[in-house]
Amino acid sequence: MKYISMIPATDWFFVHKNIGDGPKYFVNHLAAWALTDEGDSVGLLPVSDPTLKERTSAKLVEPPPIEGEYIHKDRLTADMQACLQTHD
Repeated sequence: MKYISMIPATDWFFVHKNIGDGPKYFVNHLAAWALTDEGDSVGLLPVSDPTLKERTSAKLVEPPPIEGEYIHKDRLTADMQACLQTHD
């Protein structure tokens, strides 16, 4: 699969419930929307590359294969906003 185009994902998040201890949700900022060569739209998350030893380099990845959803900032619940504030 290839990405054939990308646009910024301003004010969008990938949100999933936390099944362990800690916050109720994980609320992750999306960096971009991408269109794949298969015609799918996917959100891309910014992450650091842990394989680089001397410096950190950001890259974009799709969310992991877990149950979650893309949510615009205007639709975040109070619980989700509270989790976002604790992780910013």
